[in-house]
Amino acid sequence: MTDGRGLRCAVKLIAILNLAYFGIEFTVAHTIGSVLRVVEDILKCKWTTSVLDKLDGGILQPGNLQRSIRGLSKKVMCQRLKKLEKFDLIVRRPISEKPLKVHYCLTPMGRRIH
Repeated sequence: MTDGRGLRCAVKLIAILNLAYFGIEFTVAHTIGSVLRVVEDILKCKWTTSVLDKLDGGILQPGNLQRSIRGLSKKVMCQRLKKLEKFDLIVRRPISEKPLKVHYCLTPMGRRIH
């Protein structure tokens, strides 16, 4: 993390996780390391804060999200979206079946860290 934004995000995320890893209580010795690994896993990609910034502005479809972040490849965007969804920071919602269209938005936890 080279910018202050990523550091602020990390501090907020640690505070939100509050010594618990998604509802599973750990001992204090295990918790700090586990929380830091989760934070590192989420924020290690330089695109994470950009994706969260854009989603903070509202609901976006993947194509619109990719076009709004200069230099973000489709592959990396998909990886970041899956990772953020795995950690319950964003939610993927289908908006039509045929053809399948989806949009992404921040979850309450995603809004709190942002």
